Amino acid sequence: DILGRAIAKVAPKYLGQSFAVVNFTGGSGTVGTAEVAKAKPDGYTILMAAIGPLVSQPHLNPVPYKVPDDFVAVAYLCEFPMVFTVKADAPCDDVKGFIEWGKKESKGLIFGQTSGSVLTLTLEEFRMKSGANMRYVAYNGTAPAITALLGGHIHAVPAQPAGIAGFIASKQVKVLAASSEKPIQIAGKTIPTFKEQGYNIVMTAWNGVLVPKGTPPEIIKKLEEVFRKISMENEEYQDAMKKLGQDIVFKTGSEYKAIIQRDYQRFGEIIRALGKK
Repeated sequence: DILGRAIAKVAPKYLGQSFAVVNFTGGSGTVGTAEVAKAKPDGYTILMAAIGPLVSQPHLNPVPYKVPDDFVAVAYLCEFPMVFTVKADAPCDDVKGFIEWGKKESKGLIFGQTSGSVLTLTLEEFRMKSGANMRYVAYNGTAPAITALLGGHIHAVPAQPAGIAGFIASKQVKVLAASSEKPIQIAGKTIPTFKEQGYNIVMTAWNGVLVPKGTPPEIIKKLEEVFRKISMENEEYQDAMKKLGQDIVFKTGSEYKAIIQRDYQRFGEIIRALGKK
């Protein structure tokens, strides 16, 4: 939604027509993904694709589309890590401190996020590798999970930078680690990695553009070029993405398809290791 609105502000300049954002809620993103899969393949309906509905949810629940067969990849737009978020007054400032905090809580610390999201699965991977005394409670997305965090109902949220940038700026939350290879900046704060704190947790989520299978090649080519120009040339879009803590990384449709296939396999393996399937 946030990415779609950033695109919508600048896309008309390149498309020569309006760009409307339509939200489909539910199913951890699978409802909207399914809508695009069955849409008329004329180039007028595109999916601002998130990683979860394509590479993790199909391993957890039946979905009415096939990955990647029911789509054509147009462009890879941006990537971002999972950021391990706690309330600003939490009694820890790093990953080790969080683990020590958990040892003092007999019932364990609670983290919340969408069931089966790659953000959730990445923090589950951390729990397995670190032995942290923590357990998971499902929420319908980052916003309700953050509300629960601020209300003191849970102790942590695995989020994406765009979802918590405003809360960092208002000093309501702090981030203990990012699942990136290098430290990142969010709302003027430098976030250290899990890796530099001694935990080999590296995961980069992404967003991209897909269209229904059967979309004419000339339309796909035009859309790919539009998104390339937006990504590489539009300063308004670049500034918006920087503030959200998301790195613009443009890749072609063929490159994006390979990434989808790779991550579909990777998260399938993680889900099986967790015994969720």
